[in-house]
Amino acid sequence: MSDIGKKKFIKAMCWLIGFLTVVIWYQIIWFLE
Repeated sequence: MSDIGKKKFIKAMCWLIGFLTVVIWYQIIWFLE
């Protein structure tokens, strides 16, 4: 894998993890209320 491809992959993974974290927290808060 090239250096640019690696950076794009890491950035995509960070976005995915961040998005999933927000979704999970939203579900937990909605469930608790």
